[in-house]
Amino acid sequence: MELREAFGQAVRQVRKEMGVQQEAVGPSQSYISDVERGLKSPSLVKIEDIAAALGVDVLTLVARAVLIQHPGMDKQDLLAKLRNDLEMC
Repeated sequence: MELREAFGQAVRQVRKEMGVQQEAVGPSQSYISDVERGLKSPSLVKIEDIAAALGVDVLTLVARAVLIQHPGMDKQDLLAKLRNDLEMC
């Protein structure tokens, strides 16, 4: 699965968990629908806007997308990888 598709699934999951309609998330319902179906790849600015509309951090959406894209990875594996990568900075 491509990251674009996984990101769309992550947006859909969070949006449904929060009980938010597509119209409330982005510039238009059709745009968010395209993002959720993996047809559009939003810019960083749009990702920030989507995260804000959903009340989550950008990292939450990206982390969920990575977990969807890599079904064998669990949250602890992802956190360990992030911790490792960030220590190199």
